[in-house]
Amino acid sequence: MSAQTISLRLPEEEVAILNLLSDRERRTKTQIIREALQPLFRKVLDEPERITLSNTEFQALLDEMATPPGEEVLARRRHLMTYERWK
Repeated sequence: MSAQTISLRLPEEEVAILNLLSDRERRTKTQIIREALQPLFRKVLDEPERITLSNTEFQALLDEMATPPGEEVLARRRHLMTYERWK
């Protein structure tokens, strides 16, 4: 795996803390930053996207799901059932 170099701007205080942590842990700043990014990467890649709905929006969704499909939807379903794949 090839690595790409990136530049990162940090306030002086954060650079000082990163240097202190690097010295204390005897690890490179790169190692510390890469390790700190891992939970974010896992969160983004592993968790499904969450959709937040208000009570009103959620109730509207429930109402829509409870409503029987119209003739147009039923016709489309019948059409899809004519394909071998959908049987």
